[in-house]
Amino acid sequence: MSKTKKKVKENKAKIWFDSYVQDNKIEILIHKAIFDIACQIKVKREESGLSQRDIAKITGLTQTTIVRLEKGKNNNLETMVRVATSLGLYPKIQFEHV
Repeated sequence: MSKTKKKVKENKAKIWFDSYVQDNKIEILIHKAIFDIACQIKVKREESGLSQRDIAKITGLTQTTIVRLEKGKNNNLETMVRVATSLGLYPKIQFEHV
């Protein structure tokens, strides 16, 4: 492939990606927030020397729920807050202009 064709292809990909991000900004921000919370929970749990099973017992949730939450696959706000507060984390929700 020539350099010119490669450059055109890269530009089309960038334009598509930029458009996709703009069109889906809200969903992307939601998923980022969920992932950030999940990461903070996992780090705090590990720092506390607790297993996922320990957190499940403390919160009354299943270990599977904790696994899914730490992977960012459980976006139930009530569940995230329940687990976070059991670790001494108190979520703060901020809004910003998009």
